[in-house]
Amino acid sequence: MKLRHRVTADWASICVNFPYFIERQAPVSGESGLLQLDVTLNATAGKNQDLKVTVAGPAMSLCPCSKEIAEYGAHNQRCLLSASIRFHNIAHSVSVSELFQHMEQAASASVYSTLKRNDEKYVTELSYDNPKFVEDTVRDLALRLKSCDRISWFRCSTKNFESIHQHNAFAQIESKPN
Repeated sequence: MKLRHRVTADWASICVNFPYFIERQAPVSGESGLLQLDVTLNATAGKNQDLKVTVAGPAMSLCPCSKEIAEYGAHNQRCLLSASIRFHNIAHSVSVSELFQHMEQAASASVYSTLKRNDEKYVTELSYDNPKFVEDTVRDLALRLKSCDRISWFRCSTKNFESIHQHNAFAQIESKPN
């Protein structure tokens, strides 16, 4: 806003991309590690002010079909979750960590930078008990974001890096603007 006035412009915008690290303890052993998220902030000031926050980070998905048909297990995928949000009021925003927590809770399981064997057992069994297609993940994330009264608009997507198919799977949902 100050820059827009300083250069006597009707509007100004800025886009900033940066890595954001969250400390994560493994679920059983408690081993600590850093998980990298990619954050993009798009801000515009003019007649109206706008802030769009985008967070992308990893999670895990387990294929419901392979669980249903296989006698010995199911195949997992690492997925890349992405969510972009706008706020009703910039003063009442959602933090990067809070947004990523919503994102992870929509997936089959979380991803960790450091895992011991007992952690691997926990994570694979958790995902096995919570199988999801890409469309299940984005639908669940969209429901979570829609229920957050601070968010006025969102777009969420996931890309599963398939482990047994040549292709990857992708799904996206965008809310109507408010």
